[in-house]
Amino acid sequence: MATKKNNSLEKRVEQKPERFEKIVDAKVDSFEKTFINWLRTSQIFDGMVNTPARILINSMTAIALYGWGFWVFLTESQIVAWTICLAVLAFMQAASVRFVFNVEGSADEYQSKRKAKAYRKAYSNIRLVAITIVLLGAFRASATGRSLWLHFGSYTFFDNYRALTGAVFLIALITFQKYFAYGMKGEPFTIRENNKIKD
Repeated sequence: MATKKNNSLEKRVEQKPERFEKIVDAKVDSFEKTFINWLRTSQIFDGMVNTPARILINSMTAIALYGWGFWVFLTESQIVAWTICLAVLAFMQAASVRFVFNVEGSADEYQSKRKAKAYRKAYSNIRLVAITIVLLGAFRASATGRSLWLHFGSYTFFDNYRALTGAVFLIALITFQKYFAYGMKGEPFTIRENNKIKD
């Protein structure tokens, strides 16, 4: 009798954390969906989704990523400000496409097609950038008469700071490719008036 009570007590004790975990997961999922849905449909971001805003955001992103990134790499300064700027631009990019890359199943058919096309184009762009970097390194190595691996290994050019800068650049480059590939075309100004997006 005592062993049966102990077994049932153990089962109840084991089931409570599992039940609690399921409830917490359900609440987190519900909050995340509500929050992302608010972000996607909120009027706050309406000014970021039209074509002029997409052009401006893409231009600022390219200047910050390549121009400012090159300056940070050469001067070994401003890496924290540059990283924060890239993070803000990543949020702006996500808002300008109504977070279609961040939430599964929330995009309409048109956005889904553009998203799939952007992923394919981004993959091609990243592959092209990687091939270009390797070819430039191989060309430089052959011009100096060293092997490619010795050439990169002998750089005093790549200290810890520059290695960190390069890592931030690569992460940002991969992150932004899908937004660049999504294109400059944004939503028309009249989309909310036509009830295509509702609060």
